[in-house]
Amino acid sequence: MAGAGETLIDALAVEAVIIGAFAGAILWALGARLLWGAPLAAGAFLVATVLLDSYRLEPAAGYGIPLVMLTFLTAWLIARYVERRFLWLLQSRLGLWTPVATALVADVCLIAFLFVHRSRKAIAQ
Repeated sequence: MAGAGETLIDALAVEAVIIGAFAGAILWALGARLLWGAPLAAGAFLVATVLLDSYRLEPAAGYGIPLVMLTFLTAWLIARYVERRFLWLLQSRLGLWTPVATALVADVCLIAFLFVHRSRKAIAQ
């Protein structure tokens, strides 16, 4: 029975990371400010987990929201950095949505890094 509980917690964590990363990239692309985007990302996560996936509110909010905020901030800041720094002008020449696609790829790479790091940590234990 403990394995089922761990699986639910892992699924909640994966969903939180994915929703936070995509929300950060998408809301940045739409021009949303950080103070408006963070509650939208948290709300989207709670709707997806509590209403659609039938998780209880307490674990979803207590365990998932910090992960959503972490990945949301990471994605939003990476997209902002790419916009303001070295790649924005070069990528804008290639197409209007190229910087957004680059931010999404960076988010996917961060999620993959999280899974690899987590699996190595689990193997080491």
